[in-house]
Amino acid sequence: VVLAFEIAALELKRKVVQREGEASMDAAMVDALAMATEEEKTLLRGEGSRMDQVVMWVSKHLQEAYASGALHGIPMRRCEKSLRQLVESYMGADAIVSTPTPYPYVQLLNMLVAFYLYTLPLTLATRFGWLTPIVSF
Repeated sequence: VVLAFEIAALELKRKVVQREGEASMDAAMVDALAMATEEEKTLLRGEGSRMDQVVMWVSKHLQEAYASGALHGIPMRRCEKSLRQLVESYMGADAIVSTPTPYPYVQLLNMLVAFYLYTLPLTLATRFGWLTPIVSF
């Protein structure tokens, strides 16, 4: 399950980096997965959704634990519920990451930051006096 959370976080980070036009993080993500076997790393290097692959692995391990008798009833349902919540959280975060920011919103934020930066020395002048230019830059 820890591996699933780590891969989900790295996958979202990779999508943010790719959206911003920087280099891909695929090699860094695979190297960061010290708990994964070589076969799992090879599968993660392939195309497609890494999250789907990890969820299948976790689900398979849960089924094996249930079949062997190591996991019963309530703990099994809690594990499945946690896995379902992980997938739902990942899908929500993925939707946020893949949604572009509207240009008018970005333009408004730029104007507000510029307004703040131009008016900041005025508020600092009452406190710092002639040192305001030094403090504001």
